[in-house]
Amino acid sequence: MEKCHSNRGIAIVIPVYNRAKILQETLQYVIAQTLPPNKLIIVDDGSTDDTATQTEKWLSNHAGHIDWKVIRKPKSTAAKTRNVGFSHIEDAQYVAFLDSDDHWPDDFLERCVKSLESRPDAVAATTERSYRMFLNGPTQSAGGLDLTSDPITWIFKHGGGITSCSLLRSRIVADLGGWPEVDPSEDTELFCMMSLKGPWVIAEGKPVIFNIGNASQKEEECNLSSQYADREERWVARLENIYEKITLLDPSIRTAPLKKAMASRWHRASKFYKKIPKWHKARSCINRSLYWNPWRWKYRKASLKIRLKK
Repeated sequence: MEKCHSNRGIAIVIPVYNRAKILQETLQYVIAQTLPPNKLIIVDDGSTDDTATQTEKWLSNHAGHIDWKVIRKPKSTAAKTRNVGFSHIEDAQYVAFLDSDDHWPDDFLERCVKSLESRPDAVAATTERSYRMFLNGPTQSAGGLDLTSDPITWIFKHGGGITSCSLLRSRIVADLGGWPEVDPSEDTELFCMMSLKGPWVIAEGKPVIFNIGNASQKEEECNLSSQYADREERWVARLENIYEKITLLDPSIRTAPLKKAMASRWHRASKFYKKIPKWHKARSCINRSLYWNPWRWKYRKASLKIRLKK
């Protein structure tokens, strides 16, 4: 395996679990980059099939001069799996953490590197993203990704699901100790903490395609986030912890929009429990919503309705 040397040093980390066919499709978009990565790390997170072996065979035939490695490890969390991959990128200047089913345009890395080189103070570059909904038909755009003016507020409102469309400065990730090994919202916490260290830049151009539901036929594993019935509550509870961390580190942060975002998320969790229905859970969530935004009439009205339920 011959190494491709570059002064840029780009590393790609892809965690995978029981997704051999899907991963091979994704890898085609990696090797087609106009600015190829120096290092490609695949971390097999305890797959019960032959994902690792099939991936090694595919890379041997297709990866060309890219320095690649497939790492096998016992099943754990997404954050731990990414950290294992990150520990093998050596001295790469930039790192991208690509999910095993998302697809880059061929100039993704080139655009992101140029954007970061033009802004030495930036911690990361990110692009537009689009969702391809396999069960519901056509591609759905996620809208503009204009987080440059206030990235923490943007992340609180929209979540940290920009991993596959972002290129990060490796030293910033290393300074923060890698991915926080929490579940869920490890991406939200990492990106908020990175935002305390510098700005984000947008790499304009074609969006990254996020594929949703492509494992729905049960041939391969589906998205982990869909496996938890209480995911909304667990996610916003973690968001409260992130809020405490970042406001302690930087008391100058504008907290009003963050509080509104958390109130909205608690309201969403309450509505989820109303559908089941679990009224005690719905009451608890709407009370948290009112804690963060007591003046929003919509939340007060929802609280009154829930109290009437047994």
